[in-house]
Amino acid sequence: DNNAGFGRMSLTDSLYVAGKTDVGFRFWDGERLFDGDIAKTYEVTIDKSRGCDANDLSVTLAWIEEGSPPGCTKCLLNDLDLYVTEDGRDSIRYHPNGRSIKDDSNNVERVVIDGAKDGSSFTIHVEAYNLNSLSQKYALVATGCFGGEANTLDTAQNVFREDTAIQQQSDGGGGSDNTTTQIIIIVCASVGGVIVLCLGLACFRRYQQKSQTKKKKAKQKKKHHDKTTVESAVPELQRGRAGQM
Repeated sequence: DNNAGFGRMSLTDSLYVAGKTDVGFRFWDGERLFDGDIAKTYEVTIDKSRGCDANDLSVTLAWIEEGSPPGCTKCLLNDLDLYVTEDGRDSIRYHPNGRSIKDDSNNVERVVIDGAKDGSSFTIHVEAYNLNSLSQKYALVATGCFGGEANTLDTAQNVFREDTAIQQQSDGGGGSDNTTTQIIIIVCASVGGVIVLCLGLACFRRYQQKSQTKKKKAKQKKKHHDKTTVESAVPELQRGRAGQM
């Protein structure tokens, strides 16, 4: 999707389990190419003799390299290239990521060949076009029909086919989605209410403290004023008594 980029993964279309998935796979891990090496090749043949009926051949190349410098315009450091040819004919090349030429921008490249026919042979080519380091390790995986058994798994309850959440939303219904939304709203409202209450209590206590401080200062000021008044009145009284004598 637009956030994660992966969507929901279907294991029946990606990993082979005899009799329970739609495709078989071949993989090569920890492979390495040195700068200047000729392309490495890998052979796969489509075999549907045991019931596999997957329509596509998919080949994915991936590798990890050091981080590029900030602000880079061409950020790929070690440029590996993937392409696939059919039945030994190099005149037609299947390039990755929907392109008609090599991909020199990404460190994950994928070739998908629609309608791969039974008995067809494909050659997978991986070459090091331009490496920033001495060598680069990579992993390669191919999925398709490679002689695997037919899928006999009961998919009547397949969540990908039975999920009607989008349709329910478009119809104005919500089912469990609406219930979940309501629960989220209630929880958020409760938490918000508690936060507002705590802020209100804090403000009230602060107001009380300020009021008490003002009263205390006023009381001290009045006490000081009374004391000053008394002290100033004593000399006057003494002078008055002296005059009477």
